[in-house]
Amino acid sequence: MAALAVALVVAPAAAPAQVAIGARVGVQLTSALVRDSVVEPITVQVKPAPVFGLALDAPLGGPYMVVAGVALSRSDVVAHSASGDVTLTGLTVWHPTLAVRRSVRPWIGVEARVGAIVYAPSRRTANLFQDGAPVDATLGAGVQVERRLGSGFAAGLSLQYDATRFTTKTLQAQGFVGATVVHRVALSATIRRAVTHGKTGAPAR
Repeated sequence: MAALAVALVVAPAAAPAQVAIGARVGVQLTSALVRDSVVEPITVQVKPAPVFGLALDAPLGGPYMVVAGVALSRSDVVAHSASGDVTLTGLTVWHPTLAVRRSVRPWIGVEARVGAIVYAPSRRTANLFQDGAPVDATLGAGVQVERRLGSGFAAGLSLQYDATRFTTKTLQAQGFVGATVVHRVALSATIRRAVTHGKTGAPAR
């Protein structure tokens, strides 16, 4: 990983942006979904998860690109308390997004994006998803570094952050007021390929 980061920094200057398709694989960390201390302190959290993503990049003009993407992660939801840890359910999360990215250096880009987060629990009985799983909006940002490999391919690293608000009908029925702000951070290795003629353009996921 360190060798890849050094190689990215010394990458040659980028060519004009063009349409490209990309993929990423990495790990995602998620802050607590629920915190409670009425009886005893308890935290409900998604364990660190592998994340996979696909994206389509298209130029907007100048250093800007629009990026449509979707990411998929899968892990367990665990309740932590003084009595021990209990796995509540497996959880698959779909995350479609739309971003605007700007190239700030030949080898680095930054982005702002909006999206939706779709929760798909593997079990809905006797847990916080028993009355349905929410679909919530997300706001996020990211930074990517990238090196061209030739033949239209480029590889790099992506650091992404997003925030959303989380609650469910089950939590509301149990007296939880408001929603928890949930933060997610993902670090991924990326690969992409230009689908128009010429070299790859601005950094992309």
